[in-house]
Amino acid sequence: MSQHFGHTEVKATRKPHHCSWCNELIDVGSRAFKAAWMFEGDFNYGYEHPECKEALQKSNHPWMSDGWELGSMERGVAWMKGEESESW
Repeated sequence: MSQHFGHTEVKATRKPHHCSWCNELIDVGSRAFKAAWMFEGDFNYGYEHPECKEALQKSNHPWMSDGWELGSMERGVAWMKGEESESW
């Protein structure tokens, strides 16, 4: 079970990061969101593209409460890589 603590807006990143939603690069100087969460007792944090943060917030499928594999989702949409659309 995962617990999400929220997002903090980063107006311009100072160094490159990989998006925790889609694993694509977030370039230096880009707008992003820093997210923090607890998964199986471990504290984690990562960065997300604005459109990936929105997809995460819109996703309400039951498996999301158990988390997802970092970087396994399509950029800006709420389905996994390799799927053509929401299959759930």
